[in-house]
Amino acid sequence: MSLPIYNSPSDPMLIAMETNWAAMLNPVLASPIATPIILTDISLSAGSNTINHTLGKNLTGWFLVRQRAQSQVWDKQDSNSLPQYTLILQASSAVTVDILVF
Repeated sequence: MSLPIYNSPSDPMLIAMETNWAAMLNPVLASPIATPIILTDISLSAGSNTINHTLGKNLTGWFLVRQRAQSQVWDKQDSNSLPQYTLILQASSAVTVDILVF
C-alpha cells in the first residue's frame, strides 16, 4: 500500500506537499507490521502447537499480546515447512494466549 498522489496542475504547492508526505509515509505503510492480525483465545498445550495465522503470506513475526497463565512460549519457525500458512509455537505448559502476527 502507498499514499496516492493527486497531480493537480493548478496547485504545484499541493503536489510538493503530497510528494513529501508520500516519501515519509510510504516506508511506514510498506512495513510488514503495518497490517497485523490478532489471533485471540489460542489454547496452547505443553509441547509443539501449530496455528493457522490467516495472513495469506509468509509470517514475518509475532508476539504475545495477552497471556493468561505462566508459561514460556517460543517459536519453531526455522523448521516450519509451511510459513505462509502456519506458526509453530512451543509452550512449556498449557496456556491461552492472544498473538499478534504480521
